[in-house]
Amino acid sequence: MAWHGRAGQGRARQHGRAGHGRVARDFSPERVFLLQADDLADSRLKSPGLLADWWPGYPVWQGQRDAAVPMVIIVTLAAVVGLVGNLVVAGLLCCPGGGARRYSLTGLYLLHRAIADACVQVGQPLMVVTVVADKHPWACVFNPALMQLGMVASIVFLASLALDSLLATQPHRFPAHTRRSVLRAAVTVAWVAGVVLFTLTGLGIFRKGDMCLEAPLFLIHTHDGLFVCLLLVFLLPLAVLVASLTLVLLKKEPPSVGRASSDNSPRERIQRAAAEAGTGGRESAPAVTTTTTTAAAPAAAKTLTLPRSARLLASLTLVFAVTQLPYWTLRIHYARARELLPFPVHAVIYCLAVVGTALNPILGVWFRVELWQGVVARLPSHPAAAVPLHTV
Repeated sequence: MAWHGRAGQGRARQHGRAGHGRVARDFSPERVFLLQADDLADSRLKSPGLLADWWPGYPVWQGQRDAAVPMVIIVTLAAVVGLVGNLVVAGLLCCPGGGARRYSLTGLYLLHRAIADACVQVGQPLMVVTVVADKHPWACVFNPALMQLGMVASIVFLASLALDSLLATQPHRFPAHTRRSVLRAAVTVAWVAGVVLFTLTGLGIFRKGDMCLEAPLFLIHTHDGLFVCLLLVFLLPLAVLVASLTLVLLKKEPPSVGRASSDNSPRERIQRAAAEAGTGGRESAPAVTTTTTTAAAPAAAKTLTLPRSARLLASLTLVFAVTQLPYWTLRIHYARARELLPFPVHAVIYCLAVVGTALNPILGVWFRVELWQGVVARLPSHPAAAVPLHTV
């Protein structure tokens, strides 16, 4: 429905004569959600300044303010834990340990993704302070824009990591310098797209008086620029991620030589110990070796395990699909729709997005051997050489 007829014109004239110094605070559904953009061309309708007046501006969410307490607690804990974890991961990746070895491409992708997740988490305490202090919610402009920046960079780096894993399966066609060129392009595209979307979300798209992506004044306007940018920066990396991950998981490779040699080392030690003890002669040693080799061949053929990089990629993608995919759907919905989702749905989606950024550093440390060795190498009584690789 549109706000039309004599009643609508009378309300517009009455609102125009209300004075320039007073802020209108009639946020009933008939007053806010039935307005059109043209009706506000000469209007001075503003979003309320205080949070006590700001919350009733959401007719769908009236009476749900107490339900926001669990969301505030979960978001605060996830943001603090995730920020500390991402800073630790970034520090370990920047200082991987002694020696002059080069940084791995996967480590560089994880480094930039940790920075992107930190951008998402650093703005959450601002929202908590705004809610507690009951001041002008200026953080509603800064936090969603900064969150968009981190989310865009995070999905681009995840898609680039999947593409790099796919290119790594064909080292003859895609050597190391080609993959590093892809890394430089991914870093440029991710941060430039994030800054552009940050600007559109925080400055260019918001009208005067708008504060949040869910604000009533934001919902009654059309945001074609934001909608197109959200679709591009979401669908393109998502297509690259799904295609690359599918090809990586479907690619069947024989067991590596390093894994086979590491598996045979305990057997060789047992044979040498048995020979020294006198239980096996020189004639029995080759026979045992042949028997163990033929017996281990079918077992190795049946149990083809994924490499550590593929497991890391699959785990990060699973976390993204569960936690951040609903958030992207919510943001695209708010760029076009003129209605709010129920508050419990909005709170769950928002909490999942922040919790997902806190899980990424845990997965990074768990799957990357050099991160674990970097932590142990900094302990005074535990040298990194004493940590077996197969325990990570």
